[in-house]
Amino acid sequence: MVYKPYVYDPARQSRKRWLGTHEDLGDAQAARDEAEATPRRSDRDLTVDRVIELYLTFQGADAPTLKTRARYRAALKPVGDKFGRRYVDDITRAEARLWGEGQPVSVTDTARTMFNWAIAEEVASRNPFGNLGRRRPRGRSDIKVLDEEELLTLGDVALTVWGSYGVVIRALILLAGYTGMRLAELFGLRWQDIDTRVGVIHVRWQLETMGLKRRQARVRELRARKDPFVIVVGGLLTRPKNHEPRTILLLPEAAGALRDLPRRLDSEFVFLTTQGRLFSKSNHHRCWAPVRAAFAMTLPPAHWLRQRMEAEGEEGNYDFHELRHLHSSILDDAGVSERDNAQQLGQKDGGRLVRERYAHRDEDRARQRTRDQWVQRDRGASADESVASRLRNRDETAD
Repeated sequence: MVYKPYVYDPARQSRKRWLGTHEDLGDAQAARDEAEATPRRSDRDLTVDRVIELYLTFQGADAPTLKTRARYRAALKPVGDKFGRRYVDDITRAEARLWGEGQPVSVTDTARTMFNWAIAEEVASRNPFGNLGRRRPRGRSDIKVLDEEELLTLGDVALTVWGSYGVVIRALILLAGYTGMRLAELFGLRWQDIDTRVGVIHVRWQLETMGLKRRQARVRELRARKDPFVIVVGGLLTRPKNHEPRTILLLPEAAGALRDLPRRLDSEFVFLTTQGRLFSKSNHHRCWAPVRAAFAMTLPPAHWLRQRMEAEGEEGNYDFHELRHLHSSILDDAGVSERDNAQQLGQKDGGRLVRERYAHRDEDRARQRTRDQWVQRDRGASADESVASRLRNRDETAD
């Protein structure tokens, strides 16, 4: 017969603290007496399991979205499995580092963020996962970009891979490269948001595609936050990242990519799948993956992307988001200022207060400066060397 004594512990989620398994009743009673004689911990001392629960459910202006919470929950599961029954201040830095070496960086990063939050909420006094010095995967600061010639080749590869439907994938690629729009913003782009007469795109929404239950939960969340949204078949239109709609310059190359794009009468959206449905990350990946693989085969063996894919396999593939960085590089090469570049990309910077006070006038001037720099760039090249002219020639050949 075995004995499993416990003591009542209000700091634990289970309300009981197990004292181990004993074969002798006397040993079990001694363990209980010792535990009861030990001074009770402060009510603010919580177990890791309890802190995880609080972190995943806290509310407020800075609370994460449901999608982000789901990512946090998955990342914190190994943390709970390992340290869940421990008090937060009992975990040492040495054991966190030793255990963390065998975990993905996303797990230790999320644990570090959670402990920082716990310190701010005064339920923990230190962060054992802080500054572990782990080797990180390739980040945005390490991203390399293609050049414009390679961007055009990438678009042409889409025509080769997907045939007549390739004009849609090609337009997605070229708009990402020549506008810097995020993928979800491209998915949510509607024809009424494009003003070819003025030469601008109004980036008002991003598309979130999800199942019925997730959509219902997301609607409740958006209503609680009082954030605007539009319900569409298969998803939601929500405000772009940073919750700030913006108007960006439609460069001639991007306008040329849209010119021959088929427009369906039964949908207001610019980009649709072969079945006429809205894009999601999964069905976009099925369209994008063969294009980037075929494109890599057109590159010389010494090209950085070819070498990256051969060295890293699937992890080294060219992510579609990297086209956004390519657009920033293109604008920089054209002489567009850092501030105007940030306005085109929808990034926040130190001049936010100025832009909010004089938003319309400042953004109009920023677009005009970007347009002037682009025109000046094309004037500096001959007609045969102009990227815009090559794009027009390719469109005319396709016709």
